[in-house]
Amino acid sequence: MIQLDSPRLNKLFPFYILIDEALSIVSYGKSLQKICPNHQGEPIAGLFRVVRPQLDELTFSKLQSLVNQLSVIKLKTEKNIDLRGQFEWLTETNQLLFIGSPWFDSMEQITETNLKIQDFAFHDPLIDLLHVLKNQEITNGELRQVVATVNRQKLDLKNSAKLVEDIAMFPKENPDPLYRLNLAGEIVMMNPAAEKLKVFNYLGVTYNSIEFWKLMVTRINIQEERWTFEAISNDCPYSYVCVFIAQKGYFNIYGRNITEQKRVERELQNRVKQFKSLSENVPTVLYEYQFNVDGTEGFRYVSPTIEKVLGLSVNEFVEQGFNYLHPEDKHRFLTKSKLAREKLLPFNDESRIEIPHRGTIWQSVSSAFSYYTEKGDKVFTGIISDITARKKSEEIIRANEEKYRRIISIMKLGLLELDTENLITFSNEAFCELSGYQTAELLGKKPSDLIRTEESLYHIGKINNQPHQETLNFFASEVEVKDKWGNAKWWLIGRAPRYNETGQMIGSMGIHLDLTGHRELELSLIKAREEAEKSAKAKEVFLANMSHEIRTPLNGIIGMVRELMDTQLSVEQNTSVSHAQTASQHLLSIINNILDLSKIEAGAFELEKKPFNLKEIMEEAECILRPSITKKELAVTFLVDNELSNCFLGDAPRIRQVLLNIVNNAIKFTEAGFINVECKVVGASETSQHVKIIIADSGIGMEENFIKMIFNKFSQENNTMRRKYGGTGLGMAITHELVNLLGGKIQVESEKGMGTKFIMDFNFEIHSNQPKDEAPMPIDYMKTLSGKNILLVEDNQMNRLVATNLLKRYQINIVLANHGREALEKIEEQSFDMILMDLQMPVMDGLEATRLIRKQNNKTPIVALTANAFKSEIASCYEAGMNDFATKPFEVEVLLSTIAKNLLK
Repeated sequence: MIQLDSPRLNKLFPFYILIDEALSIVSYGKSLQKICPNHQGEPIAGLFRVVRPQLDELTFSKLQSLVNQLSVIKLKTEKNIDLRGQFEWLTETNQLLFIGSPWFDSMEQITETNLKIQDFAFHDPLIDLLHVLKNQEITNGELRQVVATVNRQKLDLKNSAKLVEDIAMFPKENPDPLYRLNLAGEIVMMNPAAEKLKVFNYLGVTYNSIEFWKLMVTRINIQEERWTFEAISNDCPYSYVCVFIAQKGYFNIYGRNITEQKRVERELQNRVKQFKSLSENVPTVLYEYQFNVDGTEGFRYVSPTIEKVLGLSVNEFVEQGFNYLHPEDKHRFLTKSKLAREKLLPFNDESRIEIPHRGTIWQSVSSAFSYYTEKGDKVFTGIISDITARKKSEEIIRANEEKYRRIISIMKLGLLELDTENLITFSNEAFCELSGYQTAELLGKKPSDLIRTEESLYHIGKINNQPHQETLNFFASEVEVKDKWGNAKWWLIGRAPRYNETGQMIGSMGIHLDLTGHRELELSLIKAREEAEKSAKAKEVFLANMSHEIRTPLNGIIGMVRELMDTQLSVEQNTSVSHAQTASQHLLSIINNILDLSKIEAGAFELEKKPFNLKEIMEEAECILRPSITKKELAVTFLVDNELSNCFLGDAPRIRQVLLNIVNNAIKFTEAGFINVECKVVGASETSQHVKIIIADSGIGMEENFIKMIFNKFSQENNTMRRKYGGTGLGMAITHELVNLLGGKIQVESEKGMGTKFIMDFNFEIHSNQPKDEAPMPIDYMKTLSGKNILLVEDNQMNRLVATNLLKRYQINIVLANHGREALEKIEEQSFDMILMDLQMPVMDGLEATRLIRKQNNKTPIVALTANAFKSEIASCYEAGMNDFATKPFEVEVLLSTIAKNLLK
């Protein structure tokens, strides 16, 4: 038996495959490894499939059945190569050996698989086929090269023909007209664009195409290489270039539509006119300056306004401009000019020029690089302005600044100048004295670094942190600071922006004023004010208590006197009761005056603004005063202007109080004679009337010295007057205050023994909704109050008796309670239509009782009975939940109307 080792097997069958019983590849040939490397040990089914004969299942026995047959297996890789050969069964090892070789149709396939002829066995018949294919490819390659050369030459010929055709078609496709004329002016050739031009207008004369070209041939200058002219055709301007071809004896004429060019030329001419107009009318000089590549330089253009601005002609300025420069400015000016030329930087300079017969003029010159000429010269465009006036103003400003600095120094005001980083650049001597620092210690420092209190750092930071912009305004603040030695001081620090000569902000300026003495005085005044406020509060509390303590028994006195007046009295008893009534009313008037004055001084006095009828107020005053007038048998008249409005807006009770005070005063000091009260309109508008009220009497009059003091508190003319007429001297003081509060004026005219005249001026606002003439329906108290259950909460026995007697007249059921706690108990026992609640009571006061009642969601109306007429007391009543109030001592009508009003709600 012949045994083949691996090298011999590879030499004879370089594409062999050895398969074991498990259908795994035991080994395969070296040439096959070049096609599919590294598959030894893998299943044969993963790499190959049998395509001839076709097998429905790949098993060892199926492959064994293919022995001695031609078999074709196909590689499953992307190379998709067929191997043709046969299977042999090696009985000794129970293995299958496939021997064969791949099949290729061309050398290109072999090259793609990286195989060479040497990779095939010499006995392999494919060798001969491969040699044939190789020779065939060489021959085919030479043929393809020849064919490619022929095709390329054909393409070149085709492209050349196309190029000739394109060149030939060029005149036809040209949008501009093209002509060829013979020497007689006849058209030999023309393109389609030329055929469209039928009529020509030349120098204002219209020609047809034939006439036109015969004319133009006679005018063409054949000595010129290119002769041009313009004509209009089809409403469009055309430019023509005529070229004489002498060798051929004809003219080629090339036309072009120049409509757009003409439009641009017109626009350019307009721009030139605009620029010329601008340059001749602006108050500055426009110029162009050129730096040539050969080193020379000079003006290209200077606007005619140079004569207005500097008083020089254009030629004078161009020729002598630099010679006029002030010697101190010339070097700087030329240095800047050189730098601008070399680095193409903007040029800006302010310099003086000395012009004969005009003296020194300040000029501002600004320019920037504009463009290069065709030769490469640099052209700058700029302006020149006369800034002489501005420089003079700046000089004045500097002088004023120095003057103000001297003033600041004299006033001991500390001055600091700061840059945009808030660093000190200047300090005057006064600031050094204020702060304790020397100038050297301040420069380059921030003010906030030198002042070391939290409050001062906040305020200084607030001042210094303002952005340095054009919008920065003056800023000032009072700041507590510490000087160099730690002494606490108060400064007023103000800051304002600081600008340079060109108007650019370069920092700020701070002014410092020592307010330490003023601050100490202010603190003492604040302390004094606080003490005064405490005193005023104590005074208000005292007056409130005094009001309560006096009004409470006075309410009983007035009530008892009123009860007596309603009984059968003898003449002597009636006189006594009448005097008692007068005395009690006088006492009440004094108390009211004192309280009113206290309210005014405390700023707690407020006026109403309600509709009122001034005529009715005067009639009410007359009714009230009628008993006093009757007793003295005085002739009293009340006159009212017919033009007086029916309804004004204001405080009617206070106006009534003013009238009563003055007329009562007139009655008091007039033993016999007259009292005249006149109300007249002296001016009017759509919304107001100017009303003058004059009250004149024939009384004792006043001396001139006392007239000046009549409105002072507690003032009377002399002790004899005080003893004879009595009074506190508060009535006129309160009247004066009330008139002022009402927006009016009051003045007095009097002469001793000749009577007195009070003149008041008011500007009353007219109420837009005039009241109707219908009088309000009077309240029937008996009908309204009869049968009502009212709880009276009052600790004072006399006041309880007065109120009970009054209310029982109207058949009201009264239930009494001594204090707030007892009132709560009564409310739990029964319901009431109203509660009359005193405020100051033992055990529980009226305010606390009201709050507890409201907490129980009890909506019964509660009316306060208060002896305190201060606004704060009334406000407390409403806050506690009360519905209304009546002031003690109360008038019968006021109390009854208050009760009825709240019952009817």
